[in-house]
Amino acid sequence: MFLLYVQAVSTFACFIIGFLISIPIGSNRSKHDGQCLLYANLEIHGPPEDGLISKNLLPGSRLTCDFCIFSGTVSLIIGLVLLIATIYTILQNGFKRFNLTRYIGDREKRKNNKPLIGAWINFCSAAVMALLTFVTACLISSGFHEFCEQGLKNIHKADLGSCDLLESYVGPFYKQLTIAQVSAWLGALFWIILTVTGRMNVRNMRPKRTRLMADDGEDYQQIESPTHL
Repeated sequence: MFLLYVQAVSTFACFIIGFLISIPIGSNRSKHDGQCLLYANLEIHGPPEDGLISKNLLPGSRLTCDFCIFSGTVSLIIGLVLLIATIYTILQNGFKRFNLTRYIGDREKRKNNKPLIGAWINFCSAAVMALLTFVTACLISSGFHEFCEQGLKNIHKADLGSCDLLESYVGPFYKQLTIAQVSAWLGALFWIILTVTGRMNVRNMRPKRTRLMADDGEDYQQIESPTHL
């Protein structure tokens, strides 16, 4: 049950994090006429207070932002599906513990492969999402850092190390990309946790499945043996 509670919390976190990745990046891109600021290059000449600004923004590839938005959307969808499945399993186990539902027969349990198949699906889904979210986190962090570094360098303020200075030239972006960056790394962490717990569930179910199949074979032999007398 402890693993189920860990999975429930982690899947809920992944569901929320999916919004926190896709919405800030999508909103930021819409505010900049569809331009992606990740890996963008900003050239600025003249201080903004003088009103004489010559700027040249070379946006990054749209595919980078599209991939990050896609990753966040997939994370919230799969996170929601796994959250519903985990809550259902927790409630089902709770009902059985308090005898609120009838147990299925032993033979039906032995013939039923759904729990093991479901555990494998959860494990594989979490592993794929862990890799996808990790790549997304790397893209956001690397693209955000490169945009800030190039922009500050071009306005000769790289020594200050404050990327929010660029908002005076290109508009608001710093908070949104920071939220997306932190959320992506947290999402990768939670998906890794789900991958580990999913593998533990698969490992725990295999011995149980083997014992049930062995017991089923013994019962079958005991039933069939009188017919040969």
